[in-house]
Amino acid sequence: MTDAYADLVFAWGHARIGDHSRVAELIASSRMTLGATKDPVHAWLRDTRIDQATRGAAFETPLQSSYRMRRAGLDAVKRYKIDVLLERLRILDPLQSVDAIANFSNRAQQPMLGALLAVADRGKRADDSRRSSRAWSRPGTRSTPR
Repeated sequence: MTDAYADLVFAWGHARIGDHSRVAELIASSRMTLGATKDPVHAWLRDTRIDQATRGAAFETPLQSSYRMRRAGLDAVKRYKIDVLLERLRILDPLQSVDAIANFSNRAQQPMLGALLAVADRGKRADDSRRSSRAWSRPGTRSTPR
């Protein structure tokens, strides 16, 4: 599996320099090892930055909100796997520092946190956060707010 991930890293590099035929070869090679997108973690890794690099996006371009939402929609273990990749492969998100273990622990303790972090719009995220905070601060509240 490590070779397949290395192929994806090199595919990203070739996409950055515009060598699209080599990108296709490397993605095909990684698919043979990882399978044809059945595992959402592998699909997320492949699609996230290689697509942006192929379109000519700058290295510092933040992850698109659709990728953050796809990640937030996964179960905790799959999100943890992606967070480990984000932590170790700076090309995936060069602007954000990720602590996979802390994220996993926080999500386990606060189920709504993952969904809240996936909201790209800061104003909406702040509104959702205030609404959740009010729900949790009500006396006798012990379960996840609805």
